[in-house]
Amino acid sequence: MSTPRLIVSAPLGGAAGARAQPLLAAIAALVPARVLLPGAMARGLSPIAGLLPEEWDTHQDLPHLHLLADAPEAAHALHAALLRPGVALLEDPGLHHAYRAMTLGHGLAEAWLRQLAMQHGPAAARLGAAALAGQPLPALPRLAPMLEDIARLSRAVVVRRPDVALPPAARVHVLPPAPQPFPPRPAAGDLPRVIGAGAFDAAVVAAAGALLVQPGTPADALLAFALPFSAQDVHAPAAALAAGLPVLAWEASLPDTWDDVTRLPYPTDAAAAGRALAALLAAPRRARRPARSPEDDAADLLSLLF
Repeated sequence: MSTPRLIVSAPLGGAAGARAQPLLAAIAALVPARVLLPGAMARGLSPIAGLLPEEWDTHQDLPHLHLLADAPEAAHALHAALLRPGVALLEDPGLHHAYRAMTLGHGLAEAWLRQLAMQHGPAAARLGAAALAGQPLPALPRLAPMLEDIARLSRAVVVRRPDVALPPAARVHVLPPAPQPFPPRPAAGDLPRVIGAGAFDAAVVAAAGALLVQPGTPADALLAFALPFSAQDVHAPAAALAAGLPVLAWEASLPDTWDDVTRLPYPTDAAAAGRALAALLAAPRRARRPARSPEDDAADLLSLLF
C-alpha cells in the first residue's frame, strides 16, 4: 500500500455516502489517500483505504480534504473538518443536521445549543431549545445552516451553488452541481409524468393534464415549488436539468445562474402554473447537458491542496 499524501473525510453511509462514492473513487485514482472512518464497522464502505480515529494522529501533517453534507452520516467528517481544517466541499447549503448528529446524537444538548448561539446568536439557541422541547420548527435548518465555523477555519470552502450563505470573508470556490443519476423518460405517447410533492404540485399537474409521480420515477418534467419552504436540497432539480427535463419553480428559489429553469412569480395560482407547465411539456425537449465527471471535480479540489 502506497504512502498516503492526502487525508479525506466524507460521509460513508446513507444517501450522502452514496453520493460521495464516485468522487472518492476519482480522488483515489489521482493521489494516494486515506479516508477517515467513524469506526471499524465502516471498513469497506469507501473505495479509499480507511484510517481509524486512533490512527489519525500519525497523519495530522498531511493535507486534509473534507467532503461535507447536511446529513447525520457526515457528523464524523464535520468533526474532522473542525479539528483539522483543510479544504471543505459543501455538497449541501448547510450543515445543520450534521451538527445535530455530532452533538445531540451523543446526548450533548448543551453543546448543540451552544453551537447555535455561537454561529447564529441567542435567538437561534432559543429556537433550538424550543425544538428540543417538542415544538415543530421545520424552517430551523434553513434559518441556521451553521456554516460559520467551517468558513472561518477552512483553507478554502468549495460549494455547488453560488448563493450558499457564507460569511463575506470566506475563501469560496464554486463547482457545478455533481452529476446525479436520473431515470429515463417515459415512452413516447404516454401521459406526461411530472415529479412533484404536495397539494399545490398535484393541482398544477392536474391543470396541465399530466400525471404526478414521485422522485426516482421516470418523468418528463420536475416541479420545484416546494423547495424554498420545505427543503434545501437542489440535487433533484440539478439532475433533471442535466437530463434535459424542464424544471418549473418560484422566482429566487433556485440559483440565479440556472438560466434554464422556468420561474413563476409567487404567488401564482395552480391554473396559471398548470398552463405554464403544459407549455413546457409541449415544447421540444432540450438536449442533455454535457456531464461533468467526478474526475473533473477531483482534479479541481486537489488543485486547491497541492
